[in-house]
Amino acid sequence: MSPEGDLFSAPVRGCCQTLRGMVQDFMSESHKYKIGQRLELSPSSVGRSGGVVEIVRLLPAMRDDLEPQYRVKSHAESHERVVQESMLSLAAARAG
Repeated sequence: MSPEGDLFSAPVRGCCQTLRGMVQDFMSESHKYKIGQRLELSPSSVGRSGGVVEIVRLLPAMRDDLEPQYRVKSHAESHERVVQESMLSLAAARAG
């Protein structure tokens, strides 16, 4: 690798990490819950089961007029889900 490649790649890497941090800061301010928090997922009328889930990732709202979304994981299932903030509550955290 040339010395020029080293000179230019470090600032770009640092810039991306800074941008990623800024996005995470913005999303954590707009979200009610945090990564790692265990919450109660309400069951839905379309067959989604409820239960205790853990927040895996904060996701942005799809549009400005929609609420924040989360990627969650239940210990009873092998897959993750994307849910809206209104589908989650602190009931599980208090109970257990």
